[in-house]
Amino acid sequence: DLSEKTGLPLEELTGLPFAVERTEYVSYRESLAEINYYGSTDTLCCRVSLGTEDNSGDYNEYAQNTEAEIFGNAVTLKGENGAYTLAIWTDGQYAYSISVTTPLSQEAFLALIEENF
Repeated sequence: DLSEKTGLPLEELTGLPFAVERTEYVSYRESLAEINYYGSTDTLCCRVSLGTEDNSGDYNEYAQNTEAEIFGNAVTLKGENGAYTLAIWTDGQYAYSISVTTPLSQEAFLALIEENF
């Protein structure tokens, strides 16, 4: 329903690093779609918007920014000490971001993105 309302390509994520107890769907002026997944202590927020700008809404400074490539698209992971809480990327038409409360390794974050996008 969220994809239909916004026209943005967003589906339920699979392979999340925690058991999901509740899911919320949000649209912002039909230009940004967001799915929030809640576990007992963890959360994950996935956003999709039209364009190529960072849509995460996260303006924190991170000690570590790592670049990786998935499906020919550059992905920026942000965190510290090899553990990341934010991933942002674009495919040239849409902007994507995933933020998590419990940091993930680079391998785990990239696997999550590869599985779902």
